[in-house]
Amino acid sequence: MAHLRGKRTIRWSAATVALATGVSLLAPQVVSAQTTSTGTQLAAQFIESEFTAANGLISGPAGTPDIGLNQDLLLSLNALDPDSAEIDATYAAIEPMLEGYVSVANSVLSDRLAKTVAFQDALGVRDSDFIAQLVSAVQENGQIKNLDNGEATTAINNFSQAWGVLALHRVGETEAAERATDFLETQVCPDGGVQLASAVEPTCTNTDSDVTAMTAQALTLANGAQDPTTQATLDYLVTTMDETGGVENAWNGVNSNSTGLVGSAFALVGDEENYLKARGYLASAQFGEDAAPSLQGAFAYKAKDKEDSQVVSDQIRRATSQAALGYAGGNLANSDIFTVADPVDPTPDPEIPTPPADADGSTGGIGGAGIIIAILAVLAAIAGVMAPMMVNLQF
Repeated sequence: MAHLRGKRTIRWSAATVALATGVSLLAPQVVSAQTTSTGTQLAAQFIESEFTAANGLISGPAGTPDIGLNQDLLLSLNALDPDSAEIDATYAAIEPMLEGYVSVANSVLSDRLAKTVAFQDALGVRDSDFIAQLVSAVQENGQIKNLDNGEATTAINNFSQAWGVLALHRVGETEAAERATDFLETQVCPDGGVQLASAVEPTCTNTDSDVTAMTAQALTLANGAQDPTTQATLDYLVTTMDETGGVENAWNGVNSNSTGLVGSAFALVGDEENYLKARGYLASAQFGEDAAPSLQGAFAYKAKDKEDSQVVSDQIRRATSQAALGYAGGNLANSDIFTVADPVDPTPDPEIPTPPADADGSTGGIGGAGIIIAILAVLAAIAGVMAPMMVNLQF
């Protein structure tokens, strides 16, 4: 195939323009910077590249597909770039494995089931069998339990109870959702925090930021942000943030995983101040375009870990799966994305002074004839500079 010759682009140097027009080279120049990817774009590209490299589903430490991790990453990608081609491709790989993920023999793992129902709804999918199983797992008091041959066994933890509330409300199972919500409200401690272990009478000795962030999102969907119990969980989350905006977990200190969950809670309720604080920490933990290509867009578990990270690890994938959602302004209750307008530049553009008008109404002492003479002079200067160049120009 013959190659078509493209148009030749003539670039005018600043010196040529200055010589032709008389503009001072000392005047400020407007430079067009090369466009760089945003943090959101980089995060989406990282997740897409991970799915592509896995040629299906990403594996966990055991070397087998980690369905929960893949669900989290896909939820984040759906918030970062809902038009990504990897969403449908990855869900097609996940879907056949979900039955074995939520149940083993005759036992239903209700924590995985709750997350799966919410996950599917976020992607526009409804599985009536999964939904019916989740409804049957909600006890009379609202506590969600695992099932063995249809009979309730052990209770799931409060992190998963919140997943259940989110899932049931999202799919419109109102009666079961209200019972599950009522029980989750009983797990909110006097300081607004929520402990991991589900208990009819919680001890409140070890409340946790991750669990509270999930609970805050679930209660916001169920009761609204202004509900006193919801507000108590949000107030608690503010206390878990340090001066960097990072959120502390009871066991692992400040990290991007916890900060992502909390950021999502603030994004859901439109708390701009605290969302931006959390996002600030997440930005500091994200690998930029100066990192190794495989890491660009990912989030380190802790901001200080970026210096020592050269390859993608399981911990980085897991941190990214929740950090990216919070960074994007997404949440687990709905498909809304909380965006904050770019701040207004406090420094206005300098005004160019208008030359004083002469008595006859002309400006700067240049009348109509003067303008014509100036234009002719500019054209003549351009011709003088460009004539030698045009002799050797090839098109």
